Amino acid sequence: MDEPEYKNGNTTTTTTTTGSPKPKRTSSGQMKRVSRACYNCRRRKSKCDLDSNGRPGQPPCKRCHNENLKCELGTSNRGGKRIRNTIKASAGALGASSTVPPPARPPETSISPQSTENYNQSRYISPYNEHDRYGPSEGHRDTSMDDDDDEDSTGESAIGSGALRNPSDAWQRLTNVAKRGTEAPRPEGGSGGRANTNGAGARKGIFAYRLVENEVLTHGLVMQLITRYADNYHCYFPLVPRKYFNSACLDQFAEEKHLLTAVLTVASKDLTSMPHVHQGCSKYMLELISGIAAGADCDVEAVEALLILAEWEPQGLRPSIEPVGRGEEDRAAWMHVGIALRSGYFLGLDKTSFRNDAATGDTQADNRKRLAWASCYVSDRLISVRIGRAFWSRGPGPMTGLVSHDFPSLQPQSPHDEDYSKIFQAILDLTQLYGNVHDVLYSGMRTSRNMMLMGDYVKYIDDFRVAVSRWYRLWGKMPCASNLNVMLQMSYEYLKLYINAFAFQAAISQALHKPKGDDSVRFTVYL
Repeated sequence: MDEPEYKNGNTTTTTTTTGSPKPKRTSSGQMKRVSRACYNCRRRKSKCDLDSNGRPGQPPCKRCHNENLKCELGTSNRGGKRIRNTIKASAGALGASSTVPPPARPPETSISPQSTENYNQSRYISPYNEHDRYGPSEGHRDTSMDDDDDEDSTGESAIGSGALRNPSDAWQRLTNVAKRGTEAPRPEGGSGGRANTNGAGARKGIFAYRLVENEVLTHGLVMQLITRYADNYHCYFPLVPRKYFNSACLDQFAEEKHLLTAVLTVASKDLTSMPHVHQGCSKYMLELISGIAAGADCDVEAVEALLILAEWEPQGLRPSIEPVGRGEEDRAAWMHVGIALRSGYFLGLDKTSFRNDAATGDTQADNRKRLAWASCYVSDRLISVRIGRAFWSRGPGPMTGLVSHDFPSLQPQSPHDEDYSKIFQAILDLTQLYGNVHDVLYSGMRTSRNMMLMGDYVKYIDDFRVAVSRWYRLWGKMPCASNLNVMLQMSYEYLKLYINAFAFQAAISQALHKPKGDDSVRFTVYL
């Protein structure tokens, strides 16, 4: 069997065994090895003996002759065109040709055909591409690596500026770095610069908002819907910053597209005279929600938008053929609150539960995030209690001690304004009672059943009855508008009904398992 060729300077030596065919000589006078294995031996990965049939180097081989098989010599796989590597190289060249000239070859004086073939052989055998073979030489250094190095150094300096608690914080820090890079002012002139295609008359503010730009809404209609929302909806869930109800801040409001679209969708859901308005707003809102669920970049205003939709589920977000009245709105609200909580956790809103935990220096932004996260907690507890599902939010909890002063954006700005901060504190305290009742009276299916049969419910129900009465004495007679007072009263009555439902279930369970003749205290005295 022949041995591979060896290069020694400019001399090429080929070693062959006795009876082997002579290597072919190329036009340049150099020796080239001949492929000798047949397809059958290649498939078996065994030696192909072509020297035992009396005609050295000619088929059939010994194995094919003994097994009476058709013997065909295979072609060489060395050299030739590699489509896989060609695609990668062409893709890289396409990206590089638009910005920089093609890289120069490494400094080599001459390349002979034999060395080219050897390079192709090593390229086929080695898993590394041409760039890896040459290493980090200047001639083959991709310009994108320089850009990546700059970005990495920028990201490292940004990450090192604060403490990171989990991988999500690191990703968020890198996202902020990328934002600052894209928002950096670009030079208008200079060689190779691209002209501004938008021109000087580009739309800004409310006129760049999708629904106005596509003529679904007009500037005046947008302001009318915002005013309608402020008059009829905002007082029950004061989550939208009050400044956005002023027409002078409409352009600023348009920059928060999630929140503005949610306000317009809710405000237009009862406009029977203009159904196309609600359809257009709902279609755009569905697109934005899909983007949030798919991981699109968003801020606290997206969390606020989802909570507003969960509070007043618009019918335009559901298919028109879908029946209503079997819990569809509650299910949609539960899903919207879930997406809001996920987004809030990713944005780090949960850190604002403690006043000094996530202070960024921007007091107004921190207060807005704290209000949004507390609203996530309230919405999650109330919708979960209403449909009998598990809670998704962990905080803020009773140990945080959030009071009305922690929500300065809800405090009255004039003597005639409602004190929404105290109303929100009352709702927050009542919501914490909802959570405590659920955690204790329904801590688990087996645990709750044992508590019912053993009579432990008596003590817990007494404690909750005292806590609910204390809340009513503190907030039940709070001076506020009649509609807000009725809202608090209904929430209070619903909590009592919720506790009474657990007591009723305990009484039924105890009565079914109670032995005859037992005169112990019954749960019916608490109903």
